Amino acid sequence: MTAGNYSDYTMNLANKNADRFVDASANPTWFTWIFSMGTSINCYKDYLEDLGDIQKYNNNISVVRTIIYALAKPLQSQFFYWTLLLLILHKFNFRKPVMKIILAHYILRAIGDILEQLSGLMNRYYAPDPNDLTKCANDASAEKHPLRWFLTRQVGMIFWYFGEICGDWYPLLRTRAVARDQKSMYYVYIACGMFNLSKIVMIINHFTFSVTNLYTKEGTFNVEANDKFYFRYWIIEAVIIITSLIYDMTVYFVLKKQIFNRTKSDFGFLKKFRSISEYRIIVSVVICVTLLPAVLVAVGLKIVYMYKGMPGLDFSFEDIRLLIINVQYYMIFIDQIMLFRSRDGTSIGETTNVNTTPYNNFSSGTYNNISGATYNNLSSNNLSNNSNPYLKPLSVDSKLYYSNLNNGSLNANQNSLLQYNYANSNNSNSNINYGRMKTSGKGNTLATYDEYINPTNDWNYLRK
Repeated sequence: MTAGNYSDYTMNLANKNADRFVDASANPTWFTWIFSMGTSINCYKDYLEDLGDIQKYNNNISVVRTIIYALAKPLQSQFFYWTLLLLILHKFNFRKPVMKIILAHYILRAIGDILEQLSGLMNRYYAPDPNDLTKCANDASAEKHPLRWFLTRQVGMIFWYFGEICGDWYPLLRTRAVARDQKSMYYVYIACGMFNLSKIVMIINHFTFSVTNLYTKEGTFNVEANDKFYFRYWIIEAVIIITSLIYDMTVYFVLKKQIFNRTKSDFGFLKKFRSISEYRIIVSVVICVTLLPAVLVAVGLKIVYMYKGMPGLDFSFEDIRLLIINVQYYMIFIDQIMLFRSRDGTSIGETTNVNTTPYNNFSSGTYNNISGATYNNLSSNNLSNNSNPYLKPLSVDSKLYYSNLNNGSLNANQNSLLQYNYANSNNSNSNINYGRMKTSGKGNTLATYDEYINPTNDWNYLRK
């Protein structure tokens, strides 16, 4: 940092922006810090003096490029094409609860990404080097530029974490949709609430480190305050991982108790993954429960060494943590796509030529509202993979399927709502196609249903 003869170009820009340099010892206001360019105007002059013509043009090009990149950031999101695909599959029906969740998750996180990209416009903050006051430290990370800190680590965190919270509700809603013992759902609610609350605490933590505390009275970056903030940050990060594990394990045990322990199916892994929505949820849970402890160990070591006065050690596994955390968000899209495949593809009522002697009295066409006695012949024993190798109930509502599989029949109300498509061929063989099972009622909730049918809140469980 020198004080000498400067060019007219340098002095003109320095005089123009002189009011945007703060005197840290004068206790500047929050707004003064937000719109400031630095704490040392001499560092700014030195930077301008060293600029060549090419660098000046490159700086202008960089501004335009950063703005264009920010506008394109939503299209670069890892969730953009997944979300677009589901919008197409759901025919852009934004009234569906699942689409509200998916859109909220995508839009909120995309806004956070846009703010992060725009922060590239604030890549310099002119201040003395805290290790050598005769030198300048102009390159500004998010922690060193007040406006950048506010946009990305305070406002941006709101959008990022609340977007994640919207996605975190999906396993809860899917679990609630099939849980017959609603008392066990209280544990899932509590675990999900703890998980969401830990993320809200993380947001609050970023607001506790105000832009007015980023620099010392001497105008240098406040390394001590920054280390204290990140000590709290890593503790809260560890809590988030722990609550995530608790949430995932709670979902696992509830699904295991409500579904898998009562299932008599001999389906293989791939068939279960392809055919059973809740099985896909549990796969993502197992991945998170298996891999997150490794990240938790790394975070624990980071906290220990920060406590011992060695904050510079790099134990960051942020990319791995995000990869693991995003598994459950990717599974939302996979689950929805597989549900559509089960409904519209060959897995929906796989058509198989079978001998249908018991049904020869049926006429060709569609037969609705089968009587209870007739349905009992198609109940769990006949639909099980072992007792009847020809019938493959791959697309039936998982909640009704598991209930029928264990109880052996549907009640009268369910029978009256069952749709069964039957086509009789010219000989004794016929094609049997199981259509969608539908339930209705005003008591149905967001947790159970997704496809909006009419204003009386009739829903179709299949497209959750």
